[in-house]
Amino acid sequence: MRLYHYSNIKTDKLTVDNFGYNYFTLNDKKISDIKRIFFYDRNDNPENLFNGVKYLYVKDINNNDIYDLYNDNDNLRDKFKYNGVLNIDKLLLYVKENYKGILYKINDYNIINLFIDIIPDNVIEL
Repeated sequence: MRLYHYSNIKTDKLTVDNFGYNYFTLNDKKISDIKRIFFYDRNDNPENLFNGVKYLYVKDINNNDIYDLYNDNDNLRDKFKYNGVLNIDKLLLYVKENYKGILYKINDYNIINLFIDIIPDNVIEL
């Protein structure tokens, strides 16, 4: 699976330690403190919030390393639902212990969160 990450910072390594310290992940940190890096599975139609971003990081990762929450073959959404409310923190913690990342869908975008630091395969200046 090819992953794409947008950033204004040029670096040799993307690290989960940056989670929650920028505009893009501040709200996500309020939902769960579990550190992660956000990616997309395509780069042909980025969200408007990335207009003007300077760098596009590309990383290939094995599909088996990513839990597909959209299809949810292990029924994790049901497993981590309490009184009808999904406990995202517990779900992410479980996935983090068993996979390198998780895929889910927001609107028309597949979002992939990696729980590990990575060295990009390529960095494209936009």
